Amino acid sequence: MSTPKSPSFPSTASTKNTNAESTSTTNEPVANSANTNSNNKNVASEASRKDLIHYVNIINLFLNSSVHTDGDTRLQLAIQHLYEGLEFYPDAYELKFLAHKISIKEGDMSQAIESFDELRRLFPDHESLKEYLVQITHSVRYQSMDDKFMFFLKLPARTQKDILRHSAEYHEMDGEYLDACRIYVLLLKAYPETVAFYGSHAAQLAVKCENENQPLPVSNSYRKILVEDILPEILHQKIVVYDNSLPPEIPVYQPKISNTISSTSQPNSSQSCLHVTYSQLKSWLERAQGFYIANKDWRKLFEVSLGVMNSCGYLRFESSPRITMVDLFCDPHELPSKLFSLLNQKQISLVNQPFMMHDSAPHSFAVSMGIACFVLCCHEFYEYVAGLKSKRTCLIPVLPIGQFTSPMTSQSTSSSYDDQCETRVNKKRRLSLSFLLSKESSESSALDDSINDEKNNQSEKYRGNSVMNVKSLLIDDPELSLQQRQNSITIESSSQELNTEQINLWKESYNSSETLIHVAMSHIERALTCWQLLEAMVLRGGSDSKILDQELENHIKSWDLPLDVSNAIMLTRGDLALFCGSWNTAYYFSQNLCTRIEGAWDAHRKKLSKKEQSPPLSSPTYLQEKQQTIQEESSDLSKINVKTQTPLLLTFRVIYSISMIYLLIGWWKEARKELLMILATIPFTPVTQEHFKKDDWCTNKTIEGISYDEGYKRKHFKLMEVTQEDLVVRTIKELMACYEKELSSFSRKQPEIDNTLGHIIVLTQYGWPYWRDRIFRPVILPKIKEHGGLSYPDMLRFVYNIEILREFRELYRKFPDLNFSLLRQNSTSSDQLTNSNTTKASMQALEDKINHPSSRSNNEKLVEFCKERLIHLRNKNVKAKE
Repeated sequence: MSTPKSPSFPSTASTKNTNAESTSTTNEPVANSANTNSNNKNVASEASRKDLIHYVNIINLFLNSSVHTDGDTRLQLAIQHLYEGLEFYPDAYELKFLAHKISIKEGDMSQAIESFDELRRLFPDHESLKEYLVQITHSVRYQSMDDKFMFFLKLPARTQKDILRHSAEYHEMDGEYLDACRIYVLLLKAYPETVAFYGSHAAQLAVKCENENQPLPVSNSYRKILVEDILPEILHQKIVVYDNSLPPEIPVYQPKISNTISSTSQPNSSQSCLHVTYSQLKSWLERAQGFYIANKDWRKLFEVSLGVMNSCGYLRFESSPRITMVDLFCDPHELPSKLFSLLNQKQISLVNQPFMMHDSAPHSFAVSMGIACFVLCCHEFYEYVAGLKSKRTCLIPVLPIGQFTSPMTSQSTSSSYDDQCETRVNKKRRLSLSFLLSKESSESSALDDSINDEKNNQSEKYRGNSVMNVKSLLIDDPELSLQQRQNSITIESSSQELNTEQINLWKESYNSSETLIHVAMSHIERALTCWQLLEAMVLRGGSDSKILDQELENHIKSWDLPLDVSNAIMLTRGDLALFCGSWNTAYYFSQNLCTRIEGAWDAHRKKLSKKEQSPPLSSPTYLQEKQQTIQEESSDLSKINVKTQTPLLLTFRVIYSISMIYLLIGWWKEARKELLMILATIPFTPVTQEHFKKDDWCTNKTIEGISYDEGYKRKHFKLMEVTQEDLVVRTIKELMACYEKELSSFSRKQPEIDNTLGHIIVLTQYGWPYWRDRIFRPVILPKIKEHGGLSYPDMLRFVYNIEILREFRELYRKFPDLNFSLLRQNSTSSDQLTNSNTTKASMQALEDKINHPSSRSNNEKLVEFCKERLIHLRNKNVKAKE
């Protein structure tokens, strides 16, 4: 069936196009859209308005596909009613708009474009037309393949740009900034010549959106659009940077406040450069760098950084930035040297570049790239050390004890020791690891408070003995007979005869770890190289290293780095300090890292508590508080998600490093507290003698592999891979050495010797019989005989090993004159120790313990023991202050 030709209208000059989708394709009456425009010549009466609405509704009814009639028939009927309506209302917007839609339905795009131009010329402020332009853009964004999208494709480029620009302005004026940014991206990508005029505004709009919607994670949708969509288009242009503001002759795009459809000033086609201020470009680059660092997309990080410097003319590339990137990453080990070689070349600028850096100072963009390179090296090292590669192990430092001398002399008094502790180590770190304890394990509220450092009574230089030589500090006791010494040496030498099969297994495990450790050490050496190159570039011969530290701190803050990346920087800088022999700096970074992790866990616990205390569903504030909680959680997704961004062993590894620093300088009392905290909180399966023997073998092999550095005139530390159980073994050995040091510091009849002996006895049962012939029989039992007995009320609470209890029973049978006080009592007078009734009661309780062993977990007892020791040290410190 032939269709009547659609009505033609007087030809008009083509003006500007706009966006969107038809809202008048439903059966609903469009009385609300029939408001007569101010440009209409005729003011119809109420009756005539109703007739106009009638025509509009009838035409929309036939255009609607829901009517059960043949499509061609419906279109023909719609055209017939359109003819009738135009006879009465030739200037009505509604009918002219329907004529435009009918032209699209017929496929007559030339007529559709002509009628569209007329609508824009005659009705530039009509709200329905504005919405139509927005809907066209919606179809374009999602490529809906509907009539509007097909119509858009037929429009001339100038009109398409007008539609996209208008739609972006429309969303921006309505406060829909994210949609506005996305439409600007469409405009910039489809028409690169518009970047010079619209690019800066689009970027600033994305920045404005992010700032107004804080708090947000680093990887938010506004930042993503800026970094991945807008900035790449900008970097394809030549960029002219101005110091403070753009000169008045540079055209600056401003969206129309009135939001009309009429044409505005168009970008100058001859404008080939993007004009920006330094603060704008710096803000874009910082956000891009922070975004890619947070997402660990290191290649993109350097791509965008080099792209900015290339577009601004701050760097000269022999070929292109893309080829330079390939060269930089072809050998990761040479990345720092190649990058700094590029950054240190003489800076150039574009012709008439208004913004210049001082000749003697490196460009700030070059400094940011150098710091980004250091962050990359830190994170690579962190991945191996913190256990991200293996998931259940970490790498701990093994250092030859005794290379450092204590800053205090052995003749220092108690008061001078405390004063030096206060001034040298920024003392009184919060010794609390309650943030690692679950609710079930946090039985003692005392651990939720800060456990302060114990005041030391004296300062002695650490003798530099290996931790494993646990008898060395006691073997020179003049009361120990020559025969006892010879027996202990024979027993120790026989214990070294290890099973060949075991050694082969340890070798295999050690060799496998060596590959991992070799890579990790190469990363820390790379980080050191990068830091030295960064110092050379930033300081330029100056000696104030605080300048570089401040630069790093400023960049970390501006990048808004997530928890794991900032942790990686602190961990690496702490290990670099150990690498270079600066124990004070190593302590500082390790302490700060612990504080950061504790703060993140505190925030995590508060959120959990807040969730549990949320109002009921019936509460009028429920929805508001729920929405606020969701927003807070989303803002913390990439920054302080401590459960996902803190590996299980990281905190324990850092605390262990702090204890090693204390041991290096002879502060064994401080080291003891750190070690107790690890054992009080770390989850682990029971450890056996095999764990201790394996640690002996692996530690010795590791120490043998530590090389001597001629530059620093000292041995470097070396890393050793440990599981949770391995770290527990290392910690128990270090703690045993601390108690051994304490035992050797007591005079022969000092009453405190009982507690120290008791603590050592508790620890010897872990890995038993490992300690039996190393310290228990040759050292502890003779000390008890020499002291005339043992008063340790916690003995039967914490000692569960039946063989150890039998050793005491046998000792008492051989030496019945010894006095034992192994039970808690109301009074602790010295008379009770000599009371035979107390000894008999203790021995009877010991016998009962042997016959009825405890069913409690051995690990639980160790945790409880360490917690009590920490609380005791805290209370002792409080009393000393009072």
